[in-house]
Amino acid sequence: MEPSFNNFLNEYLKIFNHSFPTKKCHNKHPNQGWLTKGIKIPCHHKRDLYMLCKNTNNTRIKIHYKTYCKILTKVIKMAKSLHFNKLIECSINKSKTMWNLVRAETNTKVSNDKIPLTIKG
Repeated sequence: MEPSFNNFLNEYLKIFNHSFPTKKCHNKHPNQGWLTKGIKIPCHHKRDLYMLCKNTNNTRIKIHYKTYCKILTKVIKMAKSLHFNKLIECSINKSKTMWNLVRAETNTKVSNDKIPLTIKG
């Protein structure tokens, strides 16, 4: 490679990197202990099956995709159940742990708003 081409390439890369800066991606759900490598791999396979099913008219592939989804759903429910049971068993304050798990699953937060109580009107 010639030195002028290297200079051109370096200038091009500077402009490119300045125009398209790298972004940090954050994990949406960092504290999902039930989400293991043994569940992530079948989820990726399910996405591949979905793309295959979407682009074909073969009924066998579509039936296979539906049964695969049902089995994967059952596996995920069982993994969540086992993980939550383990958290509850290991906790000191079991009722607080259960309510924290319910809030985490339903995506609700504790509100500290005090509701005024009126008596007789």
